[in-house]
Amino acid sequence: LRPLEVSSNTKKPKDETADTKLTKDAFLFLSESDLLGRLAEGITDGLEMGDKVHLTCRVGIRSIKVPSDAEWDVYSDEPFSPDSRGYWTPEVKIAVDDQLVKSLRLPLKVALFRNVYMAAYRLDRGESLKLPGVKKIISNIFEHRGSPIPANVDLSGFELVQGIPEGRLVTWNDVTRRPDVRRGDMVDVVLKNGGLSINLVALSLENGVMGESVSLRNIRSRHEFSGVVSGNKKVEIIQ
Repeated sequence: LRPLEVSSNTKKPKDETADTKLTKDAFLFLSESDLLGRLAEGITDGLEMGDKVHLTCRVGIRSIKVPSDAEWDVYSDEPFSPDSRGYWTPEVKIAVDDQLVKSLRLPLKVALFRNVYMAAYRLDRGESLKLPGVKKIISNIFEHRGSPIPANVDLSGFELVQGIPEGRLVTWNDVTRRPDVRRGDMVDVVLKNGGLSINLVALSLENGVMGESVSLRNIRSRHEFSGVVSGNKKVEIIQ
């Protein structure tokens, strides 16, 4: 018997595994986490006060197939304006190599993490806001009622208009500017008329801060008049 001769032109079986790997490596699939993460990064970059954003979607987002070597981005042209509960429904755009490939209207839930003030212990009405009564923490502001005061705000000129329990964030509804003149204060009044100045002492009939008008009473004549708060227990009248 003669040995079986095999032609040198016989083709080898195709390695389908290699082609499959090549196809798989040539593309990547952007998951919901990828898309929302990129959108959150873009929003965070445009915020102040060190705020950070985390986004979740109330409906599922299908993965998007893009070339593995492509540049891609996720953004919205609409203002970042979630409501008081953190809900936001922007039109979200997905671009690949600077070409818009998809546009979706997404119902998003926003977590906005901000450095804010929190009551370290029970604070009462009329108290000043200072350490150790308040401390700074990072918190998702949409988990709290009202508008929490950012920790970069100087609270030295404010006081509480209502009590705050320990552990609650301090909001703008909780505070008011500390009056420079209080009802019942004896204040120094300067009456200016041209180059003439007259100084007297009067009783303040109401609270007022710098620049506000307050009612006064002359303690001798009992005459009532008004003037503009110009400083701590100081009022000015210009005629």
